[in-house]
Amino acid sequence: MRPYTYAVADSVSAATSRTGATFLAGGTTLVDLMKLEVLTPEQVVDINSLPLTGITVDGTGLRIGALEELGVAFVELARAAGVRRFVFSSVIHPSLGLQNHAAKAPVEAALYDSGMEYAVFQPALFFQNYAAGWDDILRTGVLAEPWSNETRFSRVDYRDVADAVALALTEDRLVGGTYEVASAGQLDRHDVAELISRVVGRPIRPRRVDPDQLDGIKPAMKAMFRHYDHAGLVSTDVTLTAVLGRPPRTLEAYFRELARRGYPNGTNTHEKESHDERT
Repeated sequence: MRPYTYAVADSVSAATSRTGATFLAGGTTLVDLMKLEVLTPEQVVDINSLPLTGITVDGTGLRIGALEELGVAFVELARAAGVRRFVFSSVIHPSLGLQNHAAKAPVEAALYDSGMEYAVFQPALFFQNYAAGWDDILRTGVLAEPWSNETRFSRVDYRDVADAVALALTEDRLVGGTYEVASAGQLDRHDVAELISRVVGRPIRPRRVDPDQLDGIKPAMKAMFRHYDHAGLVSTDVTLTAVLGRPPRTLEAYFRELARRGYPNGTNTHEKESHDERT
């Protein structure tokens, strides 16, 4: 079996078009860790379509704790199968005590200790998170989230992360690096609401939702919201600019995409855009 490279699914088309090589594609959804035929030659394999073995889930999907089990086990599976290079999309600030962040740290450690070539990307919050709520924002004129209006966050367009992953898969200059990646800006909700207002041409107000009033919120999520109430997640665009060799896409440009398309239902937020729309 010849060596393979692991990639997040979003980056496979970019990577294969760059080299014509074969990549194993997937993410952090259900996967049968025991199926070595996941490394089928001569094709791109989507591990997301495989059944689950050995990872506990509940009725709402993959539990946060399973991300650590899944990630560490998959690193070992890749190493044992002869994978040459493994590129991991982790999370910003994995050293935080928050469960959804801390679950990524053991996966990074397993990768560093694996003997494989690697690159690790630690992305900030995704621009694409706004797509699902875009219709409500336009309908109500309110940008509402369950933490303080004043805490600041950096964000990133996941298409830029995918482009960075493709570079790490197809070039050697990023091998062995760990990269915290974000677009420019450290914005609070007031800033984001003002940005949306400018794009759509009418006022959008920021509002904090009390997380205790939300139904079905798990303790790990409540802990995350409590953290966000007093401390955001901030970074800079310096690293991503250097990795890509160009400025990252901006949040304003992403909002303009959403505004042109109206409501997000049916919106393909991973659609290719021209270079002049990235600034």
